[in-house]
Amino acid sequence: MTQPEITVKQLFDAFVYYRQQGASPDYSLGELRKLRPVITQQERDELVSYIRTWEMSEGQNFPPDPSAELRPWSPDAKLPSHIKKGTKQLSTDTLKEFGTGRIRAIILIVKGYEHAPITVDITSKSELILGRAHEDAVLLPDIDLTGYGGEDMGVSRVHAAIKYHNNVVTIADMGSVNNTYLNGALLHPQEVRVLPEGSEIRLGNLYMRPTYKR
Repeated sequence: MTQPEITVKQLFDAFVYYRQQGASPDYSLGELRKLRPVITQQERDELVSYIRTWEMSEGQNFPPDPSAELRPWSPDAKLPSHIKKGTKQLSTDTLKEFGTGRIRAIILIVKGYEHAPITVDITSKSELILGRAHEDAVLLPDIDLTGYGGEDMGVSRVHAAIKYHNNVVTIADMGSVNNTYLNGALLHPQEVRVLPEGSEIRLGNLYMRPTYKR
């Protein structure tokens, strides 16, 4: 008898199941592809929305644990009884405005690629995922750093998120393997920091600086 196809809701449940056990977002997304190798664009968009919302609200409670013994997901899988929520983010900078006038675009200048700055219009999109695109990936980044040496520099497929709200830009690590740093300070998974213009961002070993267009 043919098994029913895994639904988007079940894929999301599987993602959360792996993350709650201590898996990184990259690992969890990889497991989703095993469960459902082919997915439509509409289903992908729906899944991305679920995952982003969960990561920004709950992901901070489940930092990746390289030593975790992960149990495979199935429709009737239950979390091991010993698993508890992780530690919430350790600190959150007080949000404040920078510069004058509404920010219309973020320009990222990557070290070694100063001749090819990344300009992103944020008038219609307030959240940007930084990472590496891959043909097998379920969740694609808004800013693909593959062509900027991202893979060699240790950038995860889903590495960090930049958000814009009330004229304030913030950055958060998305549970990356090689960490995110702001002006040399380590960001804990899901920790939110204000992103001042001209500050130094490090994703793994890839350095960049943001400037804002008003």
